[in-house]
Amino acid sequence: MANGTMHGEDTTCKRNGQNCALVYTYYRERNNYYSRHKATLIQHKSPKYGEWVDFTYTITFNDQEISGDNAYLTMHMFNLGKKEKLFLHVNF
Repeated sequence: MANGTMHGEDTTCKRNGQNCALVYTYYRERNNYYSRHKATLIQHKSPKYGEWVDFTYTITFNDQEISGDNAYLTMHMFNLGKKEKLFLHVNF
């Protein structure tokens, strides 16, 4: 975990490819719940602690994900540090 003392050191993702940022969607269709992996921050593009990085992907949705039968569709991001800031830009 970056607490300021690790500034400039490799993150776990950069060092060994573990705990890289992930993006998933979750949705519910009737009584079934689904998740779909959408994106992973690639190890060699991962920043060092204290560095900014653009985590840029084109994410597409299939017919099931955008069906009117869904109760909801959510996007989840995992393995972000406690003090990391996230800016999400969505274009339709």
